Amino acid sequence: MKWLAAYLREFFSRKYTAVFWGAFDPPTEAHYAIIAAVLAHQKIEDLIIVLNNHNYKNYLYSLEIRQQLLQSKYATENRVRFVWQDDQNEYRYERLQLLTRRPLCAVAGYDAYKQWLKNTDARELHRQYQAIAVVPRGDEVPVILSARTFLLKIDLRYRYISSTMMRAAFVSKTSDSVRIPDSDFNASTK
Repeated sequence: MKWLAAYLREFFSRKYTAVFWGAFDPPTEAHYAIIAAVLAHQKIEDLIIVLNNHNYKNYLYSLEIRQQLLQSKYATENRVRFVWQDDQNEYRYERLQLLTRRPLCAVAGYDAYKQWLKNTDARELHRQYQAIAVVPRGDEVPVILSARTFLLKIDLRYRYISSTMMRAAFVSKTSDSVRIPDSDFNASTK
């Protein structure tokens, strides 16, 4: 039993590099709240933000604009790094591991976490990522299926915001019904 106590002590004191994938099309207040929660969490040492830019998606904003918005927001935060991926340039576990010496913690909304579990054996998922931070979405209470998975709490008001909702608001010119991330967003998209 001493080995179990030692393992648990080491496991719970371990620091991680978090990985947060997303299109960020556009970046929202919810994205910023998630990033703030990641950086404030005691288990997280640093963060890699992976901007998706896949051919099959019809992005409203170019990769360059999305990168600029995120990078300008976190220009003074030395614990945040940015990479981008597309269909030929993917950042999966092995490639991400080359960017850090720490174990990896995947950051996923509860909807993405459920999809992961549906398509991947939980043991296989944890062989790749040593921890998973699950972000609640909407009213749903996340079911956490592993001791290596933890809930990353964000303010309730951000649990309902999505980039899809933001794009729809911008296209229909009803942006007053959603929270615009910051004034830089409006200036850079005109």
